[in-house]
Formats: sequence, C-alpha cells, structure tokens
Amino acid sequence: MFVQDADSALDAHFLENAAGYLTRHDHLGAVGGTFRAQPAVQRERTRRAEAPAERWSRLTWNANSRFLQHLQDNEYARYARDVRRLDGKCLVVTGTAAMFRATMLQDLSRARLDGRLPEGDGRGGIYDPRVLTEDNELSFAIMHLGYELLAPPSCTLTTEAMSTWRELWQQRLRWKRGAVENCVQYGITRVTRPYWGRQLLTMLGVVITALYLADVALTITLGHFMLQPIWLGITAIFCVERFVTVRDKGIRQQLLSATMYELPFDFFLQATHAKAYADAIARTERTW
Repeated sequence: MFVQDADSALDAHFLENAAGYLTRHDHLGAVGGTFRAQPAVQRERTRRAEAPAERWSRLTWNANSRFLQHLQDNEYARYARDVRRLDGKCLVVTGTAAMFRATMLQDLSRARLDGRLPEGDGRGGIYDPRVLTEDNELSFAIMHLGYELLAPPSCTLTTEAMSTWRELWQQRLRWKRGAVENCVQYGITRVTRPYWGRQLLTMLGVVITALYLADVALTITLGHFMLQPIWLGITAIFCVERFVTVRDKGIRQQLLSATMYELPFDFFLQATHAKAYADAIARTERTW
C-alpha cells in the first residue's frame, strides 16, 4: 500500500526500490524516503501594468520565498545525511511518501480494535484522526507491533517548502506539538523511550538558547560584552558542523553555511518548539 502527499514528487525508481526492501525484509513494516525542498513558490507578474509598490511587494515576497526554501532545503539535507549515516533507520516514516506492508496494516487495524493500540477513529482505521501528526502516530503504532521503519538512500523525493514565515511557524508548531502529544498518548514504552529522550534534549536546548540570548542582551546593555577565547572555540566547532552537514549540496553551500548565517533560522525553530511545549502543557486548542 503506497501513500503520497499531493505536494510531493517521487524521484525515479522510488516505488520499485521501496517494494524491493519490503519484499526482501520481513521485519520492515514501512519504507519511506528522504526529501529535498521543491523550487520556491513565486508570484508571477500580471499582464496589466504594475505599480511600483505592487512590483516591490511581489519581488520582496518572491525573494523571501526563495530564501525560506533554501533554508528548509538545507535542513532536509542534514536530515537525509543523518538517516543515511544510520543505514536508513529513521524515527518516523513521513507523510511525504511511504509504502506499507499490507499484512502489517491488517494487523494494525485489528490492534486498534482490540486495544493493543490507541483506538484511532474507533472503527479500525489506519490513521488516527484525533492527532496533529498522523504520520508520527502511525510510526509509533507500527513499531509497537514489532516492525521496523526504513528510509533507504535509494528512495528520494521532493516536497513543497513553506513559502512564508507564518506558514512555516504553523507547520513546525504542529509538528512539534504533535510529536509531544504522541509521546504522551503512548506513554513510556520500549519504543517511545528514545523519543522522550529527544524531547527532553530539545527542551533543554530551548532553555539554554533562551538563557544565552538573555545573557548576550544583558551584557551588551550593561556594556560588559567581550569575546572570550573559550566561546570562540565553541563557535568554531559549530561552524565546522554547519560546513560538514551540508556536504550533499556542494562546496559553495558548505562554505556559506560555515558563516553561521542560518543561526536566526535555528532560533526561529527553537521559538516554535518553546511555543509547542507551552501549548501542549496548557492544552490549548489544537489547529492545523
């Protein structure tokens, strides 16, 4: 059984490669892929004459869309590298594109009805319509049935990137809050323990980032800011990490990434994580 997002496009041989893995390896419940960001959405010029303000608005919007696509593509390249270094083992079979073993889906449907898994829609449906991240919840369900997930390097695709900061904020807020709530939904099990660990590390990272920014702002305000050799050394380590992890995109992008120009984007993502944790704790209304 194959499922694909409408805004994704498969690379050549995705289907036959995914089917081959499922055929050869009985322990696999699903095979997904790693992805790149599609070219950015652009506002086209209309046929009528454009006022200067309209032209400026269009060009600015397009430039912002291209920059956001670029940032997300770098992020996806790093994710693909991480998965490849783990021989295709992945945390979640993403909704962009995935192939599932039919017998596993039958077992999963029965498990939702007999109480081995969360009930979902209550009728033995494969997806749980109550959650924000149905692909993450489905991945938990598959692994709790004893199957494994794989995203092999031969299964690649492109997917649409968010074209505005507001859209990206909403997407990442949903992703993070959904992941947290899926952990709560399943509790602490042999499957979810590593995911709980990742959530705790992410939360720690959010706290450290907030303290770091507050410290920098305070020292600048008080006029006590100065460069310390130890922090310059730590910064150099981060520069090397940025350089190495986008190797798939070529030396020009590696050199550019070493300048740490993506740091504000990282802070933006940290802010979405903080908001997601707060919303999950407060149990605010969930929206897509």
